[in-house]
Amino acid sequence: MAITSLVLGVWCALSIFEDIEVDDAGLEALAYGVQAAVSAIGLALGIVSLNVSKRGKGMAIAGIVTSAVGLLAAIP
Repeated sequence: MAITSLVLGVWCALSIFEDIEVDDAGLEALAYGVQAAVSAIGLALGIVSLNVSKRGKGMAIAGIVTSAVGLLAAIP
């Protein structure tokens, strides 16, 4: 779970640098919504992994941090 959290968090954190330019406001909102949902899943997996598993605590913490950054970036 820690690896999954880290991968999702890094993907969402890197999406900060991608400028979403869509003509339709609905598609733009959908893109931000997907980013927020994936960030929330990564955040939840990181928290669960941190509390359940003894191994991979560093990856779980990194996943929590990067998912939180991605979640904050999803707010337009």
